[in-house]
Amino acid sequence: MTRALVIALVMLASIAHADDKPWANGVDPGAQKIALDLYNAANQLFEDGAYPKALEMYDEALAKWDHPKIHYNKAVCLKKMDRLVDAYEQLLAAEKYGAAPYTKDVWAQAQALQTELEEKVAALEVKSKQEGAQISLDGKVVLTKPGAAQLHVLANTPHQLVAAKPHYETQTRSITLEPGQETTLVIELKLMPAPKQLSRRWSRWQPWAVLGGGAAIAAVGGVFAWRASTQYSEYDRGVAAAWQADMTMPPMPPAYAAAAKTRGDRDRVVAYSGLAAGSLVVAAGITMVLLNQGHLVAVPVVGKESAGVSLGGAF
Repeated sequence: MTRALVIALVMLASIAHADDKPWANGVDPGAQKIALDLYNAANQLFEDGAYPKALEMYDEALAKWDHPKIHYNKAVCLKKMDRLVDAYEQLLAAEKYGAAPYTKDVWAQAQALQTELEEKVAALEVKSKQEGAQISLDGKVVLTKPGAAQLHVLANTPHQLVAAKPHYETQTRSITLEPGQETTLVIELKLMPAPKQLSRRWSRWQPWAVLGGGAAIAAVGGVFAWRASTQYSEYDRGVAAAWQADMTMPPMPPAYAAAAKTRGDRDRVVAYSGLAAGSLVVAAGITMVLLNQGHLVAVPVVGKESAGVSLGGAF
């Protein structure tokens, strides 16, 4: 057992009643007695090297009586367990009332322990003004609402700070602080970039339907052009046959020839109209296809806050 712990054991050997001991104010003698018994049992476990069990009993004692000397012995136990940050924070609690609870020797040893731990610990303050932001340090949540968190971390050791909020970019930073360094980090998250979606002037099928319709009209015109050509060929053959062999064959009846010519003229008009209209519709369809190429547009995210700046502070 360290000398510091032995001295602390002596200092908490009786129930406190004096008005000049503010750590005893509001603590009834029954609770003090229970705390003292737990404290003594924890000290014995500490002496036996059962540090985890001793730590549990120190916590039980503190739940009954928030005594600075219990904090001090807990700090010594935590240091033995190599939990230096926790030991440092317990030591700060042990020094809440200054040197008053201790003898000169114990106070000097507490100060020496503090100096030793300050060479391995750094102070960190994390601030945020954003509602709904959750900030974690090394996997432990330290802030869930606007405000500030006062923390201590091991110096010269990488730590991971993560800040997250729905619809905002998650920020992850690695920080390493120097011994005794005091650092303040102000967290401000950026809104996520608006998601993109494909936008078109018309439904995807509409330009192709126009293009297909134009092609169909042009095809109909082609059919009538073929028919017109056929009708004229029939008319020409009939006229030519009438003059074959020195007029030995009777000519095509005039009514038949006139009907063939009329059908050919009609089909030619329909053909030219169909080809012209079909070409125009095909051109329109091609233009629509080109104009209907999809392009990405931002979809706004509904939120109460505008975009902030990236995670700031000393890293």
